Amino acid sequence: MSDHDSWPGCLVVYHSHPDVGRAIASMFSDKLPGLRVVSATNIGDILHLSLQYSPTWIWVDTCTDAEQIEQFRMFRSVCPGLRFVGFGGGDDLAATRLKLGWGKDDLLFGELVPWDKLAASFASLGLMAPGDQGQTLQAVKLTRRMSQLLILLQSGMANQAIAQKLGISEHTVKVHFCRLYERLGVNNRLQALHKAQLLGLIAGR
Repeated sequence: MSDHDSWPGCLVVYHSHPDVGRAIASMFSDKLPGLRVVSATNIGDILHLSLQYSPTWIWVDTCTDAEQIEQFRMFRSVCPGLRFVGFGGGDDLAATRLKLGWGKDDLLFGELVPWDKLAASFASLGLMAPGDQGQTLQAVKLTRRMSQLLILLQSGMANQAIAQKLGISEHTVKVHFCRLYERLGVNNRLQALHKAQLLGLIAGR
């Protein structure tokens, strides 16, 4: 039996793109091994999970469409244990909470969040065992070129297009990406984007 089998709650990572949702869920699993976490891409999955586990906390990008979030909120009449958690509120958490229409029981964190703080919060909510602490998410300083690459990467540009945009060779782009991955402690583009969003280096989408 795994550590989280004895805990009734579940963290559901919602994202409309399956690969993105799975990557974020994987990051939570790696950092907080005592947490039961799954990914979902549609309302049906979330409803099923919220009926199966209580409490059910839904991780959502704070840029998620408000209409979509309102649909999730409607489930609370059926599943009172349904709550939301998100990152990327920046300095004005109150304004972000108001925009999302989140209640006082929903959790909204700033960009730089210690994993041990998340672990303590999730443990108090019945999602994982107390004392199962995670790692601290350290701030990362990027060079100007690294920041440019992240912005272009987020826009979906391929290496060749990035090379043309920056006026450098495609080989040089690959070298810059290798240095960016090393700085962020990741292995690929998708992980780089997620890590950068958690660190507040780029905005969530």
